[in-house]
Amino acid sequence: MNRDLAYYQSQPYARLWEARKEGGERYFVVRIVEFPRVAGDGATRAEALLHLREAFDDFIAWRLEDELEVPARA
Repeated sequence: MNRDLAYYQSQPYARLWEARKEGGERYFVVRIVEFPRVAGDGATRAEALLHLREAFDDFIAWRLEDELEVPARA
């Protein structure tokens, strides 16, 4: 089966959310459990999720372009 970026975008990967505080400012970090180094952060949950999607797309595109395995979801 030929799996492309759209396939991986449609998978129900688990997300891990954290609320953090730094310098008196609160922000959110969200990671994909199956890819712990793929993360997004932002002042709002929506912003963090947008950054996560961008990081995820870049990660998957790189793996596909270099013909590397993309780990299965947990």
